[in-house]
Amino acid sequence: MRIIYEKYKNGSVKLEEKAPFAQRHPRINFIIELVLLVILVFATILLIWFVFSCLGNGIEHLVDFLKKFVSTTDKVIIVAMITGMVSIIGVVFTSVIAKIIDYRYNVKKYLYDKREEPYFQMI
Repeated sequence: MRIIYEKYKNGSVKLEEKAPFAQRHPRINFIIELVLLVILVFATILLIWFVFSCLGNGIEHLVDFLKKFVSTTDKVIIVAMITGMVSIIGVVFTSVIAKIIDYRYNVKKYLYDKREEPYFQMI
C-alpha cells in the first residue's frame, strides 16, 4: 500500500492509501497474466520445435557425411578413429568422475576437521 499526500492551496493535507494494481483490478490482472502465460507457452513450443527441427537436419547432414566418409576412406583408418574417440571419451569421463569423488572427499574431510576443532582445543 502506498500513502499519497496531497497538499492544497489552503494548507490542508489529504492522505490517501492507494492499493497496488493487482488489488484494485483483479480481473484485468488475471487477463494480463493469462495472455502472458499463453504467449510464454506458445514461445516455448516454437523454441522446442525449432531446436528439434535443427537437430533433425543436423543428424541428417551427419549421416550423409558419415556415409561419404566411410565409402571413401580405408577401413583401418575408420577403426583407428573410432578407437581414438572411445579412448578420449573414456579419459575425459574418468577424469570428471575422479574430480567429483575428490571434491566430495575434500568437503567431507573439511567438515570433519571443522567439527573436531573445538574438541581438540578444549584439551
